[in-house]
Amino acid sequence: MAAWWIATASFSIFSGFSYGIKSAFYMDIVNPKIAATQFTALMALTNLTNNYSKVWQGQAIDLDGWKWPMWRLLYVDCAIGLIFLVVLFFIRPESEKSKAAGPMNG
Repeated sequence: MAAWWIATASFSIFSGFSYGIKSAFYMDIVNPKIAATQFTALMALTNLTNNYSKVWQGQAIDLDGWKWPMWRLLYVDCAIGLIFLVVLFFIRPESEKSKAAGPMNG
């Protein structure tokens, strides 16, 4: 029982850090004029990705046709996720100078 509590607490701590970092990142890249709409859309996409990942992983556990061990399927999932991390390299928040200038004066 102690191992279960330790594992649960560890997962919750890192999951909470992940959620906080993701929320801060989203707030940093949205346009302040329409931040509520953009932030809501980004969080909705986050929920979508969480949902489809849980669905396909649940179905993959029951899938006998692949004859792959479960750890290989999870490696495939992680590899696909790492591909999308490349996009983060190209995302840059606006500088304070360009925010002050505005879109028309910029």
